[in-house]
Amino acid sequence: MAQQDVCDATLRKRIPSFKGTIVIHFIVDASGRATEATVKRSEIDDPEFQGCILKVVDGLKFHAPAGGGEAIVSAGLSFAP
Repeated sequence: MAQQDVCDATLRKRIPSFKGTIVIHFIVDASGRATEATVKRSEIDDPEFQGCILKVVDGLKFHAPAGGGEAIVSAGLSFAP
């Protein structure tokens, strides 16, 4: 089970029919690690769920940005029943 699926399953225990999109803003540093994840916008108004997703994003590893430096990323995740 993917880590974001754990966040989904946990919220579904409390709110079985929740749905919506959450947009996460984060930085991929020179080593490829995602850092500084924040919620940019969310249709899912649940701080516990948002915190869970932020922890997942902060643990992600990407290819290092070409040419070094950092990459600024915004990504939308959609959830449906």
